[in-house]
Amino acid sequence: MQMKIFVTNLNGFDDRRHWIKTQFKKFDLDFEFIDCFDGRKWEDDDVKKIVTNEFFDYHKRKESWVTKGAIAATLTHVERIYKRMVEENIEYALCCEDDIKLSKDFKEKLQIIDQYINRVSFEGVLLLHFFLSQSTKLSDLEKVQLDRQTAVYKLPRKFKVGSGAGYIISRKTAKQLIQDQSPIKRIADCWNDHPIDNVNFAYPVMIRTGVFSTTLGYQENILSKITKLIPENIRMFFRMKKLIRKEENNIQR
Repeated sequence: MQMKIFVTNLNGFDDRRHWIKTQFKKFDLDFEFIDCFDGRKWEDDDVKKIVTNEFFDYHKRKESWVTKGAIAATLTHVERIYKRMVEENIEYALCCEDDIKLSKDFKEKLQIIDQYINRVSFEGVLLLHFFLSQSTKLSDLEKVQLDRQTAVYKLPRKFKVGSGAGYIISRKTAKQLIQDQSPIKRIADCWNDHPIDNVNFAYPVMIRTGVFSTTLGYQENILSKITKLIPENIRMFFRMKKLIRKEENNIQR
């Protein structure tokens, strides 16, 4: 397989490193850890150095979810993955978070996708995990059938889609995002906000997310604080169930 695989990981989260190593080892797939920028201790002046003035104002207005951690994650993808792709002529990369769960047929499906993107000289982004913000009828979308079960669907420009849990990006698109995100003006995984004409997703999804709690520093409410009193394995089970419902909620076959 020609595709390079990168996994982002924040220093000190060894449980996540062990988890993702186990996931890829099952499929005998090589990958490389990318050390994340750590925004948890950033001050406002640190953020101002890497974002536009408009985005800093937006961050301060929406700090509960446009967190310093989310900005640091965006910077990680731009500086340590996209620039690496351009500098080393990496045509395609699979970028993953470290809390994902791979499907049982992940390697087989990834090989099929790898063959497809090289055959057609794919340019753009192909999501292996996603959240759609509106109801979507698959039959209304442009698609390429890869095998009996899996197809690649192209999203219209107006569709809102998110998730950076697992996505494939071409070198040309990485270069485009470097230029657009210097300085940072958008969160990495809000794909419809980026100047990308070709955003696609593979369905059924090949990656699930939410095995661990987020490290992006979203502000906690009373419910989330109470939830932390529940044992981690039980929280993980219900977190995964909730996210799967969210993934499937807007898909109409």
